Amino acid sequence: MAVLEITARQFRDKQKSFFEIADTGRQVVIKRGRKQSYILTPVHENDFVATPELLERLDNIRQRVKNGEYTECKTIDEALQHLETFGLPDDDEAMENSYLLELAKSEMVEDDDEEDGTGDELIAMLRR
Repeated sequence: MAVLEITARQFRDKQKSFFEIADTGRQVVIKRGRKQSYILTPVHENDFVATPELLERLDNIRQRVKNGEYTECKTIDEALQHLETFGLPDDDEAMENSYLLELAKSEMVEDDDEEDGTGDELIAMLRR
């Protein structure tokens, strides 16, 4: 499917039409002057958005980790077993925990040789 490039003026004049086009899955790029562009993308129910509340929760968790208030898990399997001890969360919390676990996995793979503990920190977040 081809990308549809439009100007900011065109977008302002026919917003509803461009929203409907984006809803079909077509990529709509809004050009603002020569240097700036934006992609119009629908947000679906299952899309992850970092809300201010989540960012605050992450900051609190990082502080607790710095204070030593966490359970250390050396492997992904240990982390999953630890998570199972907490029971099943509601849908929103499950989606957030799933996102954090995937982030922790990628951090652990990327930082495998480093000692900064970012992957451990993210897994510890799931405990809270």
